[in-house]
Amino acid sequence: SCFYCGFFFCFVVVICFFFFKQKTAYEISACLVGSEMCIRDRVGDFDSSPVPEHTKELIMMPAHKDDTDTLAAIKIAMERGYTHLILVGAIGNRFDHSFSNVANLAYCLDRGVQAEIITPNEKLFISDGPFSFSGAGYGYFSLFAFGGVCRGLTIRGAEWELTDYDLNPATSMCQSNEVRGGECSISFREGRLLTVLSNDLQLRA
Repeated sequence: SCFYCGFFFCFVVVICFFFFKQKTAYEISACLVGSEMCIRDRVGDFDSSPVPEHTKELIMMPAHKDDTDTLAAIKIAMERGYTHLILVGAIGNRFDHSFSNVANLAYCLDRGVQAEIITPNEKLFISDGPFSFSGAGYGYFSLFAFGGVCRGLTIRGAEWELTDYDLNPATSMCQSNEVRGGECSISFREGRLLTVLSNDLQLRA
């Protein structure tokens, strides 16, 4: 059965990355919410790792190409009609790879596809409009202007609230805030926000 059930009557894709010498080979696990259908695809160039054992579709990519393996998998998922992507294991030991995967969240947003990165301790997503979230499972949240100034930022339901603030990308003004009252709401007039939900308690466990 499907292991992710979050959005009713929409397609969900989970992209799992396994890091080998910081090159990526990865598995796409996709399911249609509300059904028992589940397909598993493997995509990658496998230039620094062995080809994984597989019983389903294997997509081999050339080692020399314009797109990273991550972006290639995202494009395949979009071509197959999926509208919600979850990138698992996309934050590794190399900052350039991790930042590239964060930039891929914006690539998805530009094309009307919801995407998020999930690690054992964090959830990351980029938004271009108001949203809210609960503090359940995460002790802290940070907000960063992504790709330009985020204008009119207002934060409610947090330890440190803001009203109509212009958040510049070159600042850590909104790092390590905390939810208060069960739910936090974020709104802004212009720009994009990278949100990072994190839980340091799990890191110390």
